Amino acid sequence: MKTQGVTLENTPMKDLGRLSKLITIVAVAILYAFITGLTQEIAYKKNSQSAFLFIFVFILHKGIQVDQR
Repeated sequence: MKTQGVTLENTPMKDLGRLSKLITIVAVAILYAFITGLTQEIAYKKNSQSAFLFIFVFILHKGIQVDQR
């Protein structure tokens, strides 16, 4: 589905008042979603040691695979 962008001239909606309301509602919804995303905290894992261990085991495993070839 390749398009050349949104061309408002080719839309089947000819009433400019309705089109203006639609664009306004979509803009407000996007703004609300953006602000909601900014205000929510991101939950981080408290235990970073498990992530380090996972990365270490992953690298060790890849090294073993290279040696076996």
